[in-house]
Amino acid sequence: MNGSNSNKKLLIFMSIFLLIVSSFVFADLLSNPPSFSFKGEPTETITGQSFILTNDNVSYNITGLIFDFDILSGLPNNNVGVNSFTIMDLPSDLGNGSVPSKEATVNFDFTMPSGLDAIDENFNEVVWEIGQMKISGLEINASKQADTHPIEIFMDVEVKIENNLEFFNNQVEFEISGEDPRNTSSGKTRTVTDGDAVILRIFYENTFAEEDIRFYKKDIEFILYVDGEELDRQGGRDDVNSDEVGEAEVEFDVEDLDTGESYYVEIEMIGFTDYGNGDGGRHGEVFKFEIEVEEAVEESTFVGDSDGDGVNDDLDLCPNTSILCISDEAGCEMDPDNDGICNGADRTPNGEVVEEQTSQNTISKQQETVDEPEEVEEKVVEKNNESSGTGSFFFGLIVGFIGAALFFTLTKV
Repeated sequence: MNGSNSNKKLLIFMSIFLLIVSSFVFADLLSNPPSFSFKGEPTETITGQSFILTNDNVSYNITGLIFDFDILSGLPNNNVGVNSFTIMDLPSDLGNGSVPSKEATVNFDFTMPSGLDAIDENFNEVVWEIGQMKISGLEINASKQADTHPIEIFMDVEVKIENNLEFFNNQVEFEISGEDPRNTSSGKTRTVTDGDAVILRIFYENTFAEEDIRFYKKDIEFILYVDGEELDRQGGRDDVNSDEVGEAEVEFDVEDLDTGESYYVEIEMIGFTDYGNGDGGRHGEVFKFEIEVEEAVEESTFVGDSDGDGVNDDLDLCPNTSILCISDEAGCEMDPDNDGICNGADRTPNGEVVEEQTSQNTISKQQETVDEPEEVEEKVVEKNNESSGTGSFFFGLIVGFIGAALFFTLTKV
């Protein structure tokens, strides 16, 4: 009785052992599962992909093979799933006992998902582990049809979204007030002067091949840093469809920077796509260069003083002031006593003596006019008498001529 129980226990143990061993054998019926990494634009189809299935066990057939895709949880809305794969040449069975070591090449195309970021917050490329391709089927013992086991194989899939928002020609236009703009490449060094106003004109390009993928200006932002300090933040000026270029500007003043020192300048460009289906992903780049600050050279501001009054011509309101006159701050002659004689030429610039002399002269003339009326009358009488005597003389002279003429006439008769 005890021996019978022992045999039963041994039989059960051996059955469990064989089941465990067989499970490991069955798990190796397919080739070592590969993993796949795809890189491309959102919604782009990656063609010509493949993997190989192999049945190395001569005792088992593999049948009922199907394909599926398990999506990892936690991904943003990205339109990825089993429909992202187009499977070709997947056999329905693999090996039938009489044809051992049978293998099959499975070809497929993969469509890149949308809605995933191409870059992270530090502008590094993002690798997305999106899920696993799964091949499942049933293995059947060629000699014992009842000996069947389900099998599965998993293949990891990761994707990288190409960045499609770039600085056009990897350049920005560098303009200092009063100078012509110059193109600056990333990594270059530019010289600026303390007090300069700097404008950085940016040309950004949508490099998508798909025509319906665009960047709207409202979804593009440019942030300017000088040695890590944010100095300006601006949006895009233009919507850009695929293969189009837009424009934007950021600017800063060179102030509070030490002369003779170098500073790192960074322009962060961030844009979110619109794929035409409401999804979007982060794209963009960082543009970096250096500036060296020089000390400003003061230029002479003297523009001339043609009338020599000490006020430059560009500020002189009276540019023809006499050199004899004293000028005010506006360059005009000073004449506080309003006597018509400018200070510098006026011996009495305050007007006191001038007013006294004028009063005395006026009084003297008035006294002369009042005190000498009789002399004036006598002179008038004398002039009248003189005029009267002269008239009598001429009258007598005329009468004498007339009398002489009559005398000569009568004598001849």
